[in-house]
Amino acid sequence: MPKARVLFLMLLLFALPALAFAGSQNFTSSGTFTVPTYVSLTVTVNGSGGGGGGGGGGAYIFYGNGGDGSAGTSGGTVSFNGNVIGNGGGFGTGGGGGTQDGGGGSSAGSTGSNGSSGTASGGDTNTTGAGAGGGTGGGGGFTANPDCQQLPGGGTGGNGAAGGKAVKTYSVGQLTPGAGITVTVGNGGTPGGGGTSAGCAASGTAGNAGTKGSVSITWTDPAAPTVTTSAASGVTINSATLNGSIAATNGSDATQHGFAYGTVSTLTTVIATTTLGSKSGTGSFSGAVSSLSTGTTYYVRAYATNSNGTGYGSIQNFTTASPTLTINKAVTINGDLNITGALSKSSGSFVIDHPLDPKNKLLYHSFVESPEVMNVYVGRATLDDAGKATISLPTYFLPLNKDFRYFATPIEVAMPDLHLSVKVKPRFLGLLGTPVFTIAGGSPGGEVSWMVTGVRHDPYILANPIIPEVQKGAGAPYAQGMYIHPELYATSTKQK
Repeated sequence: MPKARVLFLMLLLFALPALAFAGSQNFTSSGTFTVPTYVSLTVTVNGSGGGGGGGGGGAYIFYGNGGDGSAGTSGGTVSFNGNVIGNGGGFGTGGGGGTQDGGGGSSAGSTGSNGSSGTASGGDTNTTGAGAGGGTGGGGGFTANPDCQQLPGGGTGGNGAAGGKAVKTYSVGQLTPGAGITVTVGNGGTPGGGGTSAGCAASGTAGNAGTKGSVSITWTDPAAPTVTTSAASGVTINSATLNGSIAATNGSDATQHGFAYGTVSTLTTVIATTTLGSKSGTGSFSGAVSSLSTGTTYYVRAYATNSNGTGYGSIQNFTTASPTLTINKAVTINGDLNITGALSKSSGSFVIDHPLDPKNKLLYHSFVESPEVMNVYVGRATLDDAGKATISLPTYFLPLNKDFRYFATPIEVAMPDLHLSVKVKPRFLGLLGTPVFTIAGGSPGGEVSWMVTGVRHDPYILANPIIPEVQKGAGAPYAQGMYIHPELYATSTKQK
């Protein structure tokens, strides 16, 4: 796929992720809702609550019975577009008035009945009694005047019930932008009046009005596509397949989509983009890239553009493989060979013309092998008059090595007390200077052969340690059941 190799600021191509904005409108009275351009629009309809019944009036001895409280009225119906409906809650009935028989006998008024909860219809969810609340019933009349010979009071009025609640969500195309939708909001139920009293007994109190219903509308505005970046696949030494997806179009299809990638982790700069053209709807997409550098980490993010803007996925990364070369024949290299990385072999040696017969013979010497990454330092030293010798090591010895081991052998003369008196440390006060160690206990003027070994601990070997024993299989050069030298084990190279 052709691509321009350009350098430009992400502030121009990838400024900020596209944002989806939202709007809302509430109706507490009837009106007309003008449909906006939207991606998703949700309507919540709350039916009005019913009114509470009035309380009954109190009775008074010899003067008569208290009057009954009156009933409230039902809550009004609330609707959107005539088909998403929250019905009003039912009314509470009035409480009965207190009674007396003229001879001192009496009875309390009855309690009013509560209203029935309003129902709902037309929504994706319709819940009975979850809309606007109903009014509570009024209290029955009952005097506390000590000069009155009071009798039991009137009954409490019944409570009005809550209206029904309907919730409906519209997707793109179900409502026409610019169209007017009728919204009807009925009133809350009116309260019932309190019953009258006789004599000095108290009258019943009025009930409470039901809460007026409402219509609440919220919507999300059209926005740039919602995009996801997935892991790259098919990664080779110089190519890869980039993967992404459009999770939501947010109002309109993509007119362009693809990937941007580069070697800067924040993608503040990119080295190339892939453009895949328009895309209808949601779904995954891929793009192949080539001419990548080997052994290099690349950072990538997917993008998609529609009429509302450009949306971007998160930044992912992948690393191209380093090249490998398999040669199944002997190779002769006439010249230097530099290897950046590890060298693994079944055996190793140097070969030169034999010093005693260079015309007719070759001389081989094997490498010194070890499970540790070991460095070896050797030399000879002459002891001073005190039988001591301070021996200098290379200046890089301490940064390169750890876990030192010491060996010293007297030459021609036995030195039973020969020993290491000072371990390796910087020469001056153990803080500065060339690394040195001291041998003591030898014969004055004697000669000693010495060897010091150290295990590498430089940054490269710490990042790339040599592991002596490795299971064949995943991550290893050979699968389980495969042999490097099958002829030595009387088997084939194929897995058993």
